[in-house]
Amino acid sequence: MVDDEPTLRRTLRRFLERSGCIVTEATDGRHAQDLLRNDTFDAVVSDLDMSPEDGVALWRWITAHRPELRGQVLIFSGREIPPELADHGVPYVPKPSPPARVWAALRAILESAHG
Repeated sequence: MVDDEPTLRRTLRRFLERSGCIVTEATDGRHAQDLLRNDTFDAVVSDLDMSPEDGVALWRWITAHRPELRGQVLIFSGREIPPELADHGVPYVPKPSPPARVWAALRAILESAHG
């Protein structure tokens, strides 16, 4: 999970862990890239507005360096999803939304990826 808002990360992490997920947190796209270089993940839930590296830059990095995860990225943001991501079918859940809605979208991604 990639988001620069600690309270939101904590709330969503707790919900996802109670739903059976193992959650790793990153504070921005650059931090997420470091984690993705060194570990294996089933999916990425990311905000768009982060600094120094935003969610679009992270998606581009995933596409170039971890292409197996390209279809397993979920955008969870208060900003409208950019056309670049929407045109590639990247799923989007707007903030604010209840954690159950994020989990439903994430579960659909995981089920699609793992059949």
